[in-house]
Amino acid sequence: MDLSNFYDDIFEGLNVAFGAEYRLENYQLIAGEEASWASYDVNGDVVTGSTPDDDKVYSYFGRLVPGGSQVFPGYRPENAVDANRNSYAGYLDVEADITENFLVSAALRYEDYNDFGDTFNWKIASRYKVTDNIAIRAAASTGFRAPDLHQIYFNATSTLFVAGVPNEVGTFANNSRLAQLLSIPGLKEETSNNYSLGFTAKIPSAGLKLTVDGYIVNVDDRVAQTRSYSASGQNAEVQQIFSDAAAGSATFFMNAYNLESSGIDIVVDHKMGLGEGTLNNSLAGSFRKFEVTDVVEVLGQEVLDDRAKGFVESAMPRTKINFTNRYKVGDWSFLLRNVYYGEVSDPDFQGTANEVAYGEKIITDLSIGYNFSDNLTLAVGANNLLDVYPDEVPTASNYGDQFIFSRRTSQFGFNGRYVFGRITFKLK
Repeated sequence: MDLSNFYDDIFEGLNVAFGAEYRLENYQLIAGEEASWASYDVNGDVVTGSTPDDDKVYSYFGRLVPGGSQVFPGYRPENAVDANRNSYAGYLDVEADITENFLVSAALRYEDYNDFGDTFNWKIASRYKVTDNIAIRAAASTGFRAPDLHQIYFNATSTLFVAGVPNEVGTFANNSRLAQLLSIPGLKEETSNNYSLGFTAKIPSAGLKLTVDGYIVNVDDRVAQTRSYSASGQNAEVQQIFSDAAAGSATFFMNAYNLESSGIDIVVDHKMGLGEGTLNNSLAGSFRKFEVTDVVEVLGQEVLDDRAKGFVESAMPRTKINFTNRYKVGDWSFLLRNVYYGEVSDPDFQGTANEVAYGEKIITDLSIGYNFSDNLTLAVGANNLLDVYPDEVPTASNYGDQFIFSRRTSQFGFNGRYVFGRITFKLK
């Protein structure tokens, strides 16, 4: 429920909004049929803890053959979950034009979860018009995110390949007995502090607009999946849990680290007449940095390895620049876009003596459209016109040319050129 009202006789204008929310969440895992998850011995019986080793079936690698559908077997009966959570929240939001040039807004929000307790968050923001064409803006706020139900309750065993060798890895619920035995702390909420400062300016006579915004976002107690832990050296109860789950190692979701991120976004828009048409140019750049800090230790080790840190800090471009040109003349329209993607690092090689980086690339898109009428438009074009691909992974790590490009980075994909034709017909 949301209610709001604008008062034009208070200050230069005052908007007040408030509301409430109730949310009920449900998460289920339903056990699959036996053949989807069970391991069978040489006699066709389901392998249990009491099955003699001589009757079990072993792979070429000398490991117990995992059960079910590979490489992600069905859910076992012990994986089944039916969990619920409810929460309620209320907020108040006030925005006032104190003067024609000075705006202030503030908001408060209270939430209460039946499994995590309550939280109180706030936001304050302001904008000041220095002139009709220049304005400064800033904001500060706190944030909160309760762990998802699947992060608390998901549990399953699947096959992961490490250096080409299959390993059965179990993801165990955060509130499981194994988590308690291995000193995995219970999940709690993530919290954040957010700050931004920027300005906007325009030069009407030149058809030019400029915005620049810098930000800092610090997230504490970020939820992540831990490194793998084995049963080696653990007590009999731990080893039995591993055996029952048909897992050789275990991972968990937990509040693993703090994340410090910062960046700056710049956008320049320009509009001008060109011949009998209009040319719109837009240059947008994003420059950002991520740093993992205060990683939690469990059993004498940080719960994130170098690979996991690499996924957060450097697997995505830290620099991205988009230069878009749109020209319209009569019924014709043209679009040319060039996007620069910065360098990324492969997490698979993070922390090794031979770290691997994939270089920056520029992707070009081009399209041409024609309006036959107010209702009918035809467009043809190509995304990634020049058929650019990311750098290839080292030959020794492409699994016999099965994975030529990295599956771990998020730069711009490896689908190559995409050519299209599009007809748009509007019914009025």
